[in-house]
Amino acid sequence: NDQETSMKPFWLKVISLNLLLLSSAPSWGAVDKRSNITFDDTVNQEGMALQLTGTGVRTAILGIKVYAMAHYLQPGASQAEADANKRIVMHFLREVAGEKIVGSYKDSLEQNNSSVFENTATHTALKPHIDSFLKAVNHTVNPGETLELHYLPKKGLKVVSGGQISTINSPQVAQMVWNIWFGPNPPSPGKKLKESLISLLK
Repeated sequence: NDQETSMKPFWLKVISLNLLLLSSAPSWGAVDKRSNITFDDTVNQEGMALQLTGTGVRTAILGIKVYAMAHYLQPGASQAEADANKRIVMHFLREVAGEKIVGSYKDSLEQNNSSVFENTATHTALKPHIDSFLKAVNHTVNPGETLELHYLPKKGLKVVSGGQISTINSPQVAQMVWNIWFGPNPPSPGKKLKESLISLLK
């Protein structure tokens, strides 16, 4: 009985330690099964924790995987088009030359923001900001490197790429960039990519 009594505190300590370890275990994030890339469940931006809304993979001809991506949105926002803090993180799976990135984004901007490009006055006013965005992404990326886009409501867009941080001071251009993936003509695999990026939204 004395031995049994003396063992109780030990086992209680073991159980308490296991519970503590479980409760303090780090969040390992979400794994995109199409690319096997793990993305954080949350990211900090402007002092708030943005929530993961979904992941996806951008493909090219013959289904070649170009990059895996994740989309984040501030709590309380109900859709990716909202004027709210949000972020896109791209994890490249293959080498892509800067000129190809620029060409792809330029085409997608035009395809998903036709009203801007069809209005000469509006396009002329926004062109310097559009050019600044294209310049910010104009460099070769290698497998494993990331490119981040931070949407800042009422401010514009922050581009984190190639070790550089660029700021685009135009809320309208920031929304135009978001339209690349959430507009009427998202890149391959098209609608499936758009839907997968918001699959966790409730």
